[in-house]
Amino acid sequence: MAKLSYLAGSPHNTSLWLKAMRLTVGYRS
Repeated sequence: MAKLSYLAGSPHNTSLWLKAMRLTVGYRS
């Protein structure tokens, strides 16, 4: 998960990533 590690280094990008994950999980559910 290189991307995850990279995003974790940037609070702003991590926030956007978490939002994307929520949308993805919500969509799958």
